[in-house]
Amino acid sequence: MRKSLFRLGIVLFASLIGFAVRGCSIFSWPVTVTSLSPDDQFRVTVVELPKWIDRNFEVRLEKLGSRQVRTLFYSPDEGGPVGSERVVWSVDGSRFLLLGRHFYISDKGKLAGGEQAYLMVDVLSGQVWCNATQQRHYSEFGVAELQAVLWLGWAPQAASEVSPDED
Repeated sequence: MRKSLFRLGIVLFASLIGFAVRGCSIFSWPVTVTSLSPDDQFRVTVVELPKWIDRNFEVRLEKLGSRQVRTLFYSPDEGGPVGSERVVWSVDGSRFLLLGRHFYISDKGKLAGGEQAYLMVDVLSGQVWCNATQQRHYSEFGVAELQAVLWLGWAPQAASEVSPDED
């Protein structure tokens, strides 16, 4: 009888660990940014992952009609504090941009006002651009690429374009 109870306990414990590893909603990680596309077709979320040494997160995209969620991006070790990011959508909802203030990025992504252009995604094609210095398998992007898109309520400006009187 004791062996049976012990085995049952092991099976239950392993099941709980399996749910946690798979991301069961019972054991979900905190969402720090959520944003709907202008046409309410997509939702992007930034989900914090367990902190071992540095901050890590993933960016997920949900197609709302079908409730399909896919992870588009896993961050390298990034800076904190959590919550200093925001998402800006293109007017037509085809792209989104993750902006922040505490990323480790190349100079190409530095913007006016201290913001940093970190990640840009075309939600229709799935193409990802990233300015993280620790992510070299994505193409970088700068102000010229950002200015080629009409953003909802935001216009990109390079940090070098700001005069001292504007600060």
